[in-house]
Amino acid sequence: PSTGLYADTAYTIVVKTDVSSQITFVDPADLTYSGQAKVHSAQATGVTGFSYKYVSQDGISYPESSAAPTNAGQYTVTATVTDVDKVGSARKDFTIAKADSTISATGATSYTYSASPQGPSSSNKTGSTGAVTYRYEGTGLTSYGPSSSLPLNAGSYSVTVSVAPDGNYNGKESAPLGFTIGKATPTISAPPTASSIGQGQPLSNSALSDGTASVPGSFAWTSGTTVPGVSGSYPVTFTPQDGGNYNTASTMAAVSVYDPDLPVPGADAFAAKLAAGMTTKVTLASLLANDRPSANPSDTRNMTFVTVQSTSSGGAAIRVKGGWLIYQPSSLAVSGSTDTFTYTVSNGVKTATGTVTVSLASPGAVQVAIDRVDGNKVYFSVMPGMTFEVQGTSDLTAPVTWSTILNGSSNWTSGADGRLIVTDPAAGASRFYRLKWIP
Repeated sequence: PSTGLYADTAYTIVVKTDVSSQITFVDPADLTYSGQAKVHSAQATGVTGFSYKYVSQDGISYPESSAAPTNAGQYTVTATVTDVDKVGSARKDFTIAKADSTISATGATSYTYSASPQGPSSSNKTGSTGAVTYRYEGTGLTSYGPSSSLPLNAGSYSVTVSVAPDGNYNGKESAPLGFTIGKATPTISAPPTASSIGQGQPLSNSALSDGTASVPGSFAWTSGTTVPGVSGSYPVTFTPQDGGNYNTASTMAAVSVYDPDLPVPGADAFAAKLAAGMTTKVTLASLLANDRPSANPSDTRNMTFVTVQSTSSGGAAIRVKGGWLIYQPSSLAVSGSTDTFTYTVSNGVKTATGTVTVSLASPGAVQVAIDRVDGNKVYFSVMPGMTFEVQGTSDLTAPVTWSTILNGSSNWTSGADGRLIVTDPAAGASRFYRLKWIP
């Protein structure tokens, strides 16, 4: 018939066998993210070929593809038989798990207090590209945190660093890293000074003046009960106000130890004239005026003159008569030279030796200086016991007119201290004087 099969045409009818139920899958060796594609394979008895399609289970994050996926996520793989005499397909859901990250805190573990926050603030990390955060906490007696900020004060701390997860890696928190901020030691820029103390007296903080340090604080004797026997340097401790962040510091302070029963002669000096047989007289009171009963400034004991060296270092003869010390230069003395001799004083308990310096000058080389003008009194420094005629003028324009200043007579005599005091009714800032020595 026209619509049927032609009698002279040969047909082959192939019936394919459905093997879907026999298909099994072989997973990759590792389904954890590694950056490598996770290729699946299928197998069934008598089947020699398959084609594969992969798709994410949401169908969006990884659209259907013949390429195996790499990133972590949930997927479906479909294997389809490609043999000519068999048909069938099978599906399998699988998951690529996230890999684990690694992270650790890094940095120094020992710091010194600097008034600025400090501590480890870096890390070693593999895996996730997520945000890295730091958590600081005090340990032991230190109270701090948890905080994302570096600590400031001295103490013991730990830091833990964490990385957040990303698409292919899990997040991770490190083990704590311990670190310390040690106390700083102040710098003493100027050590304290100490006032003089008497022998046998203990060192007291009241005798110690403040020095200067790099931080606020106070100085005190390291041992307040020490009784120094001699002058010298003794240890002092600086205690900072901020003891939590600063150590104490040590320095030395010089101590002057005085014998409370030993007189202290002062420096004495006078000028003497070089002339045959001429002597210079000085009152014993003027020598004692520079002496003290002891090194203790508050000592009020009386000082007395005991004795004087009879011959000076330059061969001058020295003697005491009444309240005067009489000095007669050696005939070999030279004008412009100096001479010395010693004398002994007493405070009623102990004695001490003082030294007197004598400036020698011939009468023609007497040096005269105006010390000061006080009202109508004019004070000159000369040598003790010298007599002068004093003249004055208020105008040095030539020809100069000099007027003799009278003292009942024309003579004015210096005292035992070498001071010549002249009463001049015309004394003032624009007044000039000349002196004529009268032997």
